Amino acid sequence: NRLLSKEDFYDSYVVHIYKSLDECDKILPVERRFECASVKLSEFASVRLPDLIGYYRNIFGNSRKMWVTEWNIEKPIQYGNTFLQAIYAADLMMNMLKANARGDIEFFVYHTHCEKWYGFSLIRPKNQSELMTEPGAVFMRGSAYFPFLFMKEIFDEDVFLLDTDVAS
Repeated sequence: NRLLSKEDFYDSYVVHIYKSLDECDKILPVERRFECASVKLSEFASVRLPDLIGYYRNIFGNSRKMWVTEWNIEKPIQYGNTFLQAIYAADLMMNMLKANARGDIEFFVYHTHCEKWYGFSLIRPKNQSELMTEPGAVFMRGSAYFPFLFMKEIFDEDVFLLDTDVAS
């Protein structure tokens, strides 16, 4: 990255952001595993993401734009298509929207929009044995679909973020 930062043939750079939860994966019972993952994901979205952005801005400077072309939890085996994954998608997306409003990130693209297996995708082809779908539906909505649906107006309209403080 440092060698590339000295070149002048590009105006943007690509970053993939995946939070690993390896440190939580073996914790038992499962409820404690998800508590660990919840803490780690929240910390990553609110503390580590700004640090990570700062790290790249430090290397590439402010004139080059950061494109986050993939972001998600690293492995879908335990956490994919869960409420935890949906909350993380919403939390990280809100923090990336803030970074976008500040000019730190130009684009951020969720990974993966559609896939054939049960994991992180927003939608996937419906399995014939799945009963929790709309009649005649071809696709099944994943848990991360809903944060995107709730934030649709932010993307569709001329909505912007305001910096605010809570005062008592």
